[in-house]
Amino acid sequence: MKQALGAAISDGTIQGARLVSGQAPASSVPVSPSTSFSLSFSSVGSSSTSMAPTSTASSSIAPTSTAPTSTSPTSTAPTSTSPTSTSPTSKPTVSGLPPGWSYQGCWADNANGRILQDTLANDNDMTIESCSQACLQAGFSIAGMEYTSQCFCGNTVINAGTLAAQDSDCAMPCGGNSAEICGGPNRMSLYSGSAVTVLGVPTTQNTSLPGSWQYAGCHTDNVANGGHVLPWRLIIPNNDATSCLSQCSAFGYMVGGMEYG
Repeated sequence: MKQALGAAISDGTIQGARLVSGQAPASSVPVSPSTSFSLSFSSVGSSSTSMAPTSTASSSIAPTSTAPTSTSPTSTAPTSTSPTSTSPTSKPTVSGLPPGWSYQGCWADNANGRILQDTLANDNDMTIESCSQACLQAGFSIAGMEYTSQCFCGNTVINAGTLAAQDSDCAMPCGGNSAEICGGPNRMSLYSGSAVTVLGVPTTQNTSLPGSWQYAGCHTDNVANGGHVLPWRLIIPNNDATSCLSQCSAFGYMVGGMEYG
């Protein structure tokens, strides 16, 4: 669920959210608070530079190939930053996958954070088929198996994920079928119905902020103490800092916060 928050801060301890400053308060319709989140918002008169989190441009990782040449040296072409497909070095045959799904390679996990956005509960009886079907049923197009019993799902590879140096880095048997490979330590076996797209590491938005809004840091929400640090919530599809803060400005608020995308 993508959500954006906007309101004036009245009291309570605020630890770790993103702050930006804007207009004078007005009214808006309250909605019920949700569970915990990672918040961004700003205070009036902040001297910090204008930045706010947003989605990053997508990039892709593709294995490079070296064509045989003569004794003369070969040149290295720069890699592209636009999304491309990836080619795994081997493709294990697995029956029972969702229609059209296939192996997409062994990927390095956790270099910049998890490379798939959703984590399912550990399953000591996990197989490639069970993880893939669970991800598909949850609405995802990519499934990743790691460390025998861990199943991850997503629609893109995030945090600048890359293929592992060797496909054999994924060598741990699946908990539910020792004849299948389910990743390894920080190595994820990916399956999907199409070539995967890779997104870079998220960065803070520092352009196109509305009015005089300014970034004021990453803060922790106050849910543990009985409520969010900002009492009003909006759900904005395809949210970014510009969309959230523009809406907060329209309602007359001076503080806006973003969490969970």
